[in-house]
Amino acid sequence: MKRLFVILAVAVVALAAVSCGSKKKGDAKEASTPFVTPTGIGKIEIGERIDDVPASLNGLYDSIEAVEETEYAEGGDEWTAEVFYAKKDGQRVFKIIPDEGKIWHIEVISPKLKTESGLGIDSTVEELFAAGGKAYCGIEWWEYYDGILCEDLIFTGFDLSPKGEAKIADLDDGDFIKLELSDLKEGSKPHKLSIPDDLWRNTIKEMLQ
Repeated sequence: MKRLFVILAVAVVALAAVSCGSKKKGDAKEASTPFVTPTGIGKIEIGERIDDVPASLNGLYDSIEAVEETEYAEGGDEWTAEVFYAKKDGQRVFKIIPDEGKIWHIEVISPKLKTESGLGIDSTVEELFAAGGKAYCGIEWWEYYDGILCEDLIFTGFDLSPKGEAKIADLDDGDFIKLELSDLKEGSKPHKLSIPDDLWRNTIKEMLQ
């Protein structure tokens, strides 16, 4: 009887250890930071209703902050729009830009958020080009816009080399040009990583053809 009790006790301990190990693996997977993809970040996806965005998401953010931000148009006109910042431990992680109650764009703020291949806002222009990135610059409503389209994401805000500065100096409103790696400052990093909607992504793709 004593021997049977010892065998049962050992079996229970072993089962508990396996169960505990499985639980830890599951928790770690749930709490891990999701990848940035062309459709969103984890469960936060382009086109999702703002009302359906959870107030917190384990491993990604612990709060959502609604902010009224001012936008400017040609001629000095301005308007305010409500955007949402996902925050973790008080730090902004990413920004949600809505349109008609749905997620229109997502802007990555934290360098901890990466694509599956490891690209993020701390990647250099050389790394983005090595991953197949294509750079561009244009003017719309007399405002410059630039970017590197890479993995169907848009990295913006890099610095230009003197060659690149000279190339864009004569651009006129409505112009769009492709940029080479030599047009970008060596080692420059983007200031922002955007997950755009399909319309804007496809527009850039067509202009880069």
